[in-house]
Parts: sequence; C-alpha cells; structure tokens
Amino acid sequence: MYAPLICKFLQSLNNGDKINASCKKWRNYCKPTIMPYSPWNNSPDYNPWYETKWNGFIETGIEYAKQNNIKLPTFYYKNVVSSDKINKKKKYTDDDVWNIHISFIKYCDKNNIEKTKKNANKYFRDNNFIMSINTLLDYKNKNSEVFGTSYKEFLKRTHEIMIKSN
Repeated sequence: MYAPLICKFLQSLNNGDKINASCKKWRNYCKPTIMPYSPWNNSPDYNPWYETKWNGFIETGIEYAKQNNIKLPTFYYKNVVSSDKINKKKKYTDDDVWNIHISFIKYCDKNNIEKTKKNANKYFRDNNFIMSINTLLDYKNKNSEVFGTSYKEFLKRTHEIMIKSN
C-alpha cells in the first residue's frame, strides 16, 4: 500500500538530495497524503520496517521503482544530514565564534551556571551554531590553531579577548 507513495516521494527529489526521517521534504510530502510521518515506528505487528526503520522504508520505494521500471534521481538517505539542514549552515568567522562564546560566558556569570564544554555546546546549538565544540577544538581542524585544542584553553583565550576588548 505504501510502496507507490514512497516511490512517488522519491521521484520528487532532486539529484544529490540528502534526505532523512526529519527532513522538510519528507514532512511536506506526508501532509496531504495518508502517509504518517514515521510509519516505521508503528507496532511490529503490521510494520515491515520495524527493524530496518528509515533505511528499510526508503528501500521499499527503491525496490518498487525497480520492479516498475521507474527512474529515480540520485539521492542519499543513509546516515546523512538532510539537505535542508545543510542549507541552513552559516559560514562563521572567528569573530562570530568569539562573540558567541563571550555571550555564553556572560550568560553563565549572570545565571550562575558552570562554564563547561557540555553547557557551551548546548548554548552554541541553541544559538544555531552547527559545529560542536569537539569539532571546533579538534586538533585536526584548522580552527584549533585559533581557539585551542581543549575547552579549558578555549575558555582562557576567550577571557583574554574579553579583557582586551574592555
């Protein structure tokens, strides 16, 4: 019953699209159809995708397309960040990063919150900063030369910038 609908969704994709279970294209496609947002999460009694989840669900549509000689665009669906999330990414300058971290420090001071990497990660995410603190400070990342390779070092460098700017 769902295979033709899944295939129709797959046909609506553009070449190179990256899709996952929470992407806007999938959500928007479901709205006017009988298709629930996550049929793979239904009880296992009548759910062929209970074990395989999203990947098995999409593969049902791919298999249907093969059986019916339907051409599908090239797309990616396994372990990807959806294209609509990627398009939201912003190119951050060093100043943007420093400013977000300075805001975090001031926020912690004002609200008596501990300045930890975990809290900083949450603050950065809440402010739409896509990169995690671990990635930002990874020694393999060019950013580590600017921000340091540990959160303690990043915090120290940020404090130095705060002192210089006052």
